[in-house]
Amino acid sequence: AYIASNLADLQMMFDTTWMVARVLGLRLNVKANGKKTAWSGTYWSYEQKPGKNGKDGSWVRVERDIEGWEIRLPNKDVVPQVKAYKYLGGTETSGWSERHDAVHQKVRRQCCQLLRLIGRVPTLGPEQLRRAMSLAIAGVLGYHARSTPIPYEVCREIEAVRAEVLRQRKIYPKGPRLPIFAPNAAGGLEHDHTYQYAVSAMVDTFDRILE
Repeated sequence: AYIASNLADLQMMFDTTWMVARVLGLRLNVKANGKKTAWSGTYWSYEQKPGKNGKDGSWVRVERDIEGWEIRLPNKDVVPQVKAYKYLGGTETSGWSERHDAVHQKVRRQCCQLLRLIGRVPTLGPEQLRRAMSLAIAGVLGYHARSTPIPYEVCREIEAVRAEVLRQRKIYPKGPRLPIFAPNAAGGLEHDHTYQYAVSAMVDTFDRILE
């Protein structure tokens, strides 16, 4: 994946990638539906809002998709422009606003489904539930949270489902959630918070890049 500040640089990136691939004996695949090689782009413009009583309103910055531009490879293949691209299980959108919403919804849905499924296994005790829940959340966030920052709000919603499942299993009474995460020595269940996995995955990504 590449990022460019202007269309000329973006075109040069595609040209260079195509030539390097040819030298290595590889092929840059292009499909019309944009599922292989594709590009997207936006720009910011100042637009004036309509004011009251026929007066001019205030100027605001608005993000718009680039239109009327074509990216071609040296072999004349046209690279399709897309508004969303699925990469490594996550959807990357062209716009800045709400760009992570699709991944956040997917993470929330998968974690909540796994927690509820684990809670339905009647033979699991408190410690087995803790391990199973930790493995489930670590698996989802260890994959998605390396490329997409997961906010605390999403983690809090996942933790609400964990508390609900533990209450249904009569392991945790309704009330403050601190006993869920407190250590066993303090009378807690010693679960790991979802946000711990989200932050750890992102930090580990930067550590690997900087090594």
